Amino acid sequence: MAQADVPYESFHPDHAVYAEKHVPGAKRNDEKRSYVDFGTERHDDKERYTSSKVMALEWEKIWTKTWLLCGHESDLPEVGSFMKIDFGPESILVVRQKDESLRAIYNVCQHRGMQLESRDFGTNVKFNCPFHLWQYDLSGKCIKVTDRESFRTEALDHSLDIEQVRVETWKGWVFISMDRDAIPLLDYLGEDLVTRLEAYPFEHMKRMSDKRQEWDANWKLALEAFIEGYHLQGLHPELIPLADTYRIQQDIFPNGHSVAISRFLMPSEQYAHRLKAKMTGEHQLFMREAGVDPATFQGARPMCERSSSSRREHMLKHRAMILAS
Repeated sequence: MAQADVPYESFHPDHAVYAEKHVPGAKRNDEKRSYVDFGTERHDDKERYTSSKVMALEWEKIWTKTWLLCGHESDLPEVGSFMKIDFGPESILVVRQKDESLRAIYNVCQHRGMQLESRDFGTNVKFNCPFHLWQYDLSGKCIKVTDRESFRTEALDHSLDIEQVRVETWKGWVFISMDRDAIPLLDYLGEDLVTRLEAYPFEHMKRMSDKRQEWDANWKLALEAFIEGYHLQGLHPELIPLADTYRIQQDIFPNGHSVAISRFLMPSEQYAHRLKAKMTGEHQLFMREAGVDPATFQGARPMCERSSSSRREHMLKHRAMILAS
């Protein structure tokens, strides 16, 4: 969708000031990036949304080549902690090692291809195949072949260790790549995006809830819906009091990354006059998620009138809201 040239006002000035004061090295980084013109031509190629051949090509050229965000380091708090990532036909385990580093291995026994783990999260001393009880240490090294003496020597005369998957982290977020030759994660994210997000202490955040949805749709349809708030008034009218979807700052970065900045818990200007001057159920839900009691909340002073400690408290609650959403 072509983006109209909507007049834009500088967003979150107080947020930028907070970052400069409280995050070492952080700079004001909310400036609007240059507009990227993606054109206005319509495409009539429906195959990209329906073809199994296109899906297979995407798996070969995109999903097995890129870095995939799969979780947060707080999901792996101790040695032996693991999380299972099922993506397409593959199942992968990210595991906390004895030296506190992370390793990723395919979730498959090297004997008959049985999955080692069915749990999404857990803690193990080692991995046991439930089929024939072969055992692997936390790094995927095969440490036991049940009744090894019953096998012909040449049948086991090759590596029995599980293949490694690349894993890297950035500010607490865990990424994996099935491509051994993928560029380093920081190069993939890019300096501009990393700079834009440096003020956010993601590494200190923890998962508050885990939600899963399955849509009967091509992944590109979902992605295209989530890069705009234009659909809110039609599909989600109950959220109109919660989000200004008219003046959203959309910034495009190299390697396909983008950042959207929107005022939250505030309505779009064109709807404000139609709304009742009271909190909705949705307001109260997000406030409770952020640790604020709606029953005792009396409103907030403008950020410019708050003390430094009050401003810091506000920003921490704001970040909690972001993570909760």
